[in-house]
Amino acid sequence: MSQEPENNEHENLNRKPNQGKRKFQFSAKGKSSKAMGLPEWGLGLMPVVFWGTAFYFVAEALDGGMNPGTIVWLRMTFAFVFFALIPIKIPKHKLDFHDKASITILGIVSLALPLTLFAIAQQWIASSLAGMLVGAQPIFATILASLFLKTAPSRKNVIGLCFGLGGLVATALPNVTDFDAEALGVVLVMIALVCYAFSYNFSIPLTQKYGSYFVNLRMLFVGSIVTAPYGIYGMFQTQHNLLPYIAVIILGIGATAITPHAANLLSARVGATRASSVNFLIPLVALYMGHFIRDETTHWLALVGLGLILIGIASMGGADTRHAQQ
Repeated sequence: MSQEPENNEHENLNRKPNQGKRKFQFSAKGKSSKAMGLPEWGLGLMPVVFWGTAFYFVAEALDGGMNPGTIVWLRMTFAFVFFALIPIKIPKHKLDFHDKASITILGIVSLALPLTLFAIAQQWIASSLAGMLVGAQPIFATILASLFLKTAPSRKNVIGLCFGLGGLVATALPNVTDFDAEALGVVLVMIALVCYAFSYNFSIPLTQKYGSYFVNLRMLFVGSIVTAPYGIYGMFQTQHNLLPYIAVIILGIGATAITPHAANLLSARVGATRASSVNFLIPLVALYMGHFIRDETTHWLALVGLGLILIGIASMGGADTRHAQQ
């Protein structure tokens, strides 16, 4: 009778901590609660430039006769090759099942799925409209961050969200009066924005644990594998001209390799809400490229909405005093 507790105690000592109880971590707080400085804004401006111009290059590739699936697969593959060739010594990490699954989920939800949705949607909506809608992505990122971390957004973030939500409605309204192909394109963009919001949160604990380069290289590998069937199928329906391939190479290096790396680094530093707030500036770049270079028409109500969206950035990039108090 007396030996049974000793055996159980011995088994408990040899048992690994939290064995069988490891859970997915859907978000984490940023390492810094201070106001975003020059390094943070430098990281934030990379998505602004590369993602802001991405809609233009996707539209050019579509106009050149390239299939949407092929665009996504090639940009993902080019991004993976570019990232893999960077001479960075990668630390050897032993990934457990949950971290492997998390990176796989990120490769699908933050890259393969939203990029495919955007490419399909841009067959029906203007590149400038797609870019303007992306400015509202911090709304979804902040909502998901509040749900995952079980904390209410700060007052200044709520004010920014109100302006952003009003701008989102005004921007999308001229294109969803009838449920046609254009309205479907807007819906697909909205789904893609929710995917991006999820990835802003879900990538933080992984980036803080393993580093952005390690995580992004594996995400790109997963994304290129997942998008391969649709991409190879689309190759048989693609008009093989030089300009679309040039556009896709630019997309792969800038918007698909460098930008997610910078966005994950920024999220790990300042948190998902403030990291995604720089997306408010993406519509300016997308609007310029679409309206002035591609000669796209822009509804006046969309411009009003863009103005409301841009106001939101003023209240979402400062110091997170609520986080600092904790």
